[in-house]
Amino acid sequence: MFNVTICWDNTEQAKILSKYLAKFSINKDFEYDLSTFSSLDKLLNNRPNHIDILLLYVELTDKNVVLTIYDKIKSLYSNIQIIFIPEILNFMLNGFALKDFAYMLQPLKYECFEEEMLACAKDLSPRIDETYINLLNGLSSKAIVYIESVGNECIVYTNNSMFQIPYNINCIEKILSSNFLFRCHNNYIVNLKMLSKIGKYYVIVNSKEVPVATNKFEELKHKLLIILNLL
Repeated sequence: MFNVTICWDNTEQAKILSKYLAKFSINKDFEYDLSTFSSLDKLLNNRPNHIDILLLYVELTDKNVVLTIYDKIKSLYSNIQIIFIPEILNFMLNGFALKDFAYMLQPLKYECFEEEMLACAKDLSPRIDETYINLLNGLSSKAIVYIESVGNECIVYTNNSMFQIPYNINCIEKILSSNFLFRCHNNYIVNLKMLSKIGKYYVIVNSKEVPVATNKFEELKHKLLIILNLL
């Protein structure tokens, strides 16, 4: 699970980044939590506990601006990955200021977004992978059909097998880095790619009827529409 923050005072551009992020999460199996701020000052005054990747609009006037921002953010989040987003005109005049940093230019293009996000995820992945491998012995999240909570442990079901792991479902939900796995109920996580039928209060996955909590149904439908590229 990655914590991503968008910091931009242009609402429409921020929405584009949000859509790019949703597409990226499906295509690259990238699980994330998103927070948004309209300015760097608001972010610093109400800063999240943790940020892995920051997408930051910057008025690129000179190199000192970038260095000042970078040093300030790094003093608060030592392992953060920052992607600066300048306007192309400012970049043409002062692009040298970003030669040592990750950046993408306006107008935004998904290909550039994907390239920078992949680089950030790669830099961050070692600490995620270590926890994940310890949890499921390296089993790919795509192979999981569903996970069932049993007391303080869980049973993981695949198409061909099942096994028990000594972690509660809250812990598993935080560690697993797959956007296809969805916590549909207090006691169940399902692979959205494996669903064969959807009801109002349940889903069918691998012939198993899994309950869906009332407050999770709309979110489940929304995630399915993203997977089907209908959003």
